Amino acid sequence: MRTYIDMHDFFCGCGGSSSGAKNAGVEVSQATNHWWLAIESHSANFKDTNHDCSDVYDVHPSKYASTVAAWFSPECPHHSNAAGRKRAQAQRSFWDDHSDPGTRSRCTMQQVCRFVAYHQYKFFIVENVPEARHWRHFKTWWKELIGYGYKGKALFLNSRFHNAPQSRDRMYCCFWRESLPDPDLEFCPPAFCHNCEKEISAVQVFKSPTKRWGRYGKRRQYLYSCPSCGENVKPYSVPALTVIDWSDPGTKIGERTRPLAEKTMARIQRGIDKYGRYALVIDLAYGFRAKPVDEPLTTQTTKQDKSLIQPAPFVFTNNWRNAARPVSKPLPTQTTAQTQALSIPPAFVATLRQNAQMRSPAQPLSTITAGGNNLGVAMITPLRADVTPYPIDRPLSTIVASGPTQAVIRFGRQPFLVNYYGEGDASAVTDPLPTLATRLHQAIVQGDVPDIEDWHFRMLSPHEIKLGMGFDPDYIIKGTKKQKVRQAGNAVHPETAEHIIARMAAIV
Repeated sequence: MRTYIDMHDFFCGCGGSSSGAKNAGVEVSQATNHWWLAIESHSANFKDTNHDCSDVYDVHPSKYASTVAAWFSPECPHHSNAAGRKRAQAQRSFWDDHSDPGTRSRCTMQQVCRFVAYHQYKFFIVENVPEARHWRHFKTWWKELIGYGYKGKALFLNSRFHNAPQSRDRMYCCFWRESLPDPDLEFCPPAFCHNCEKEISAVQVFKSPTKRWGRYGKRRQYLYSCPSCGENVKPYSVPALTVIDWSDPGTKIGERTRPLAEKTMARIQRGIDKYGRYALVIDLAYGFRAKPVDEPLTTQTTKQDKSLIQPAPFVFTNNWRNAARPVSKPLPTQTTAQTQALSIPPAFVATLRQNAQMRSPAQPLSTITAGGNNLGVAMITPLRADVTPYPIDRPLSTIVASGPTQAVIRFGRQPFLVNYYGEGDASAVTDPLPTLATRLHQAIVQGDVPDIEDWHFRMLSPHEIKLGMGFDPDYIIKGTKKQKVRQAGNAVHPETAEHIIARMAAIV
């Protein structure tokens, strides 16, 4: 019989880590946060939890009953790139009381030591951004926690490989009592190895064996590889298109009452230049890879796993990264600001066969035949300085707490079909095909990408951002739009938390 495990969620926010604990079978008996609105949101979803709206900086550990486990998510804005400044090379001692927000942010890390020393949890987890590893007192902080009778391991994981439609790098410092067995903290996400031609459990590989920390990516600190042949692989991830409300196209850029900023327009144009001039074939079977239609299709499986994006929508970030990216990628990291937009063509799936009807992107694709491409769909753009627009078959970029950083961009023209026999009438791709003869007589006309002012633009909604963070559709986050985005951007991705807590709870 499994031991009863309860957890105190410190810096609980609106409840991402608590949701993960609940799904892992751990009871969240207590939750603490300094913001009353976050407590209201958490209370609405965890009615049996004891809530306390307090700043742990001012609370003695004896105020709370001891629990088996604890989760800490200290403030991260002044550790992260989203704070908009470079890593500090010199800081005042974090052991002292300072009023500076950056110093205060680091002081919250020390509160972990106070509560662990007093309560002696069987295991606890500290979540933060990867840049917290650069904090000059990190090694001292780590040694102090180990000195209380614990073993520890720092995990660096991206939520895109834990079923989040968002690319979100985080550091998870896991500690457990020396008397307990070591937990299995090796996470090997499924991927397809094209060299071995089979599905494998990918292995995390850091580029520098002596620096096992950082973020995922070709230009970052780690990748994933096949354990058999050593080839780099890309684990499966959830595309951004799964969280977008395609029924809301937004407003044409040229019809906005308030013109977009010059830099914003430039970022949108870069996304159009990269993704808006050709259709994309999206393969949903192996890692949601996007390919131009002038390349061969990947092997057709027995499942309906391909769609045609024409032209590709892209996610656009108006923040510290200027890059647009296709929606085939995860969302960029969601900060506390609303800086991401979506740029998309009309949102429908048109099957290019006789008597076929237009479908919502939320519906399954129609049967893919052997005759070739028979599906037509529509495409997002982050609003941060160095994030590229991307297609919708990729996860969202990281969601931040300062507000929505993704916007939806979409143009209003549709491709059409032309008969080049008889009278050669044209028809919309949403209409049934004309009578099909024994030879090919139909052509699809896409034309040039329309002027940027013909594209539709809107910010991602708080609901879309909530889904992008991995919360359930009916999860309650209270407050204004801005407050909802802030809470979501500060949250922990629930399923990543669930996976870690489940592994830790297994050793108790």
